[in-house]
Amino acid sequence: MYLNGGSDDIDLGTLGQFTGLKTNDGIDIYEDDILQINIRKSGIGTVFFNEKTACFSVCFGSNEYYELYHFIHDNIECKIIGNVYENPTLLKG
Repeated sequence: MYLNGGSDDIDLGTLGQFTGLKTNDGIDIYEDDILQINIRKSGIGTVFFNEKTACFSVCFGSNEYYELYHFIHDNIECKIIGNVYENPTLLKG
């Protein structure tokens, strides 16, 4: 697949769905982004689509997740620090 007539190959398996939300700095947040959220000591989590709640959430561990919308709505600082494809080491404790 090529974007805008370019010649760079894109791995379709690494494309993330846009969440419709932006960070405090106005940067688009996508599925599989890794966020640092200033709510807790280890506030690094991964954005995913939660089928149980039918919305995008942030997973901080095995079964600990919170809806992404609440962080944005409550104006809690969120920063994109990478994604699961290019920066998987950010998720290792």
